[in-house]
Amino acid sequence: MRGIRRLGCFVVSLLIFAGALWAKEWVRVSAPRGSVHVEADARAQVLVTLCEGDVLELLGREGEWYRVRVPEGRAVGFIHSLFVQEGEERGRNPIIERAGDHGRSPFVPTGARSRGGVKFFAGGTLGRVAFDGMDALGMDREEGKRNRRGFAGGIGFQSRGTLGYELDLLYLQKGGRYVGRIDGYGAASLTLKNEEISLPLLLKLRLARGEAEPFLLVGGEVAYILSSKLDWSMEALGKGNLNLKGETKRVDYGLVLGGGLELSFPSWSLTIEGRYHRGAADLKGSDSTGGGKFESRVLLFLMGFKF
Repeated sequence: MRGIRRLGCFVVSLLIFAGALWAKEWVRVSAPRGSVHVEADARAQVLVTLCEGDVLELLGREGEWYRVRVPEGRAVGFIHSLFVQEGEERGRNPIIERAGDHGRSPFVPTGARSRGGVKFFAGGTLGRVAFDGMDALGMDREEGKRNRRGFAGGIGFQSRGTLGYELDLLYLQKGGRYVGRIDGYGAASLTLKNEEISLPLLLKLRLARGEAEPFLLVGGEVAYILSSKLDWSMEALGKGNLNLKGETKRVDYGLVLGGGLELSFPSWSLTIEGRYHRGAADLKGSDSTGGGKFESRVLLFLMGFKF
């Protein structure tokens, strides 16, 4: 439950941040051609000439001129009100419409449309293990559990659109730690180290369209366990380690929930996201002794780049 609460706080923080970035006004070029000048003067140097349907971020007004940010860049200039049409009020999505015969896609910033493609990402993991047999072994179910920190990285493909999908190929370090006492063995420290190749298939819902796009993720994963090791230290026995590859199942599966924020730039995007993977498979092998289910839990914090 703590993991879910942490993920929820992370997603809410991203949404608040996105809301601050998203509260902008936009204008669309309504004439066949419209020029952006360096000054509010038709005789001033032209920064760029735009086509009907192109979208500009509105920064302010000076008489009959609009101060705007040029699409696909950070340059600021001026365009006359005769050549543009304002979007909706501040804090709402830009108008969604087609630009007449120009045939352009919906009225959203040119450099910030929801783009599909391949992305690369890396980050960290906080893993835990849910084991029903802790009470039988005299282990403290709540106080003894600790997170195992690890690495995550991989490649993914995502589709376009407000509601799309994402398919990833990830390398994950999962597992968990226990620090406490075990009946008959005294003080103990156990660290489970799992390495997996995970294949999540997710639905991706974009909550806004623009330069900053908050999103939610839901789906499932299938994972192949590459290795499973246990490092242990017990007051009565000393220290050691075990290779559990033959004692645990090789395939895990479960639910994935998450959310994040995608920031769009002219030729690439930056993604910051958090995910919660809840394993549903009992990883304890058929030959293992002892009772209770053995399931994985992990929080992922990822940063990705899409070109």
